[in-house]
Amino acid sequence: MRHKKLIPVEGKASARIDVLVVPAPAPERVRELNTLKALDLTEFNTRAEAEFVKLVADFIREEGEQRVRAVLAEAAFELNISIETAKRYLLKHSARRAEFVINDGKVGLR
Repeated sequence: MRHKKLIPVEGKASARIDVLVVPAPAPERVRELNTLKALDLTEFNTRAEAEFVKLVADFIREEGEQRVRAVLAEAAFELNISIETAKRYLLKHSARRAEFVINDGKVGLR
């Protein structure tokens, strides 16, 4: 995630600069999904897909439309799923009546 932050800059009093914030994944959610993946793959896919939709929707509400790559990377990292799995979820949930829309390489909410 990127945030604008006011920091001192050499030669200037201060400036707003993009700062990359790298949050750690929620350990309990990832642990629960990983355990479920080992025990019941069908249930894992159901829960991971629901978490994906919630995570991406929250991400877009907070940050606005996002590039497909950013959405896939964030979801894969946060949910500890592969990029390919994230692609499948995004493709499914960008159907005509689904939650997301993809225009010009950016993901938005319907």
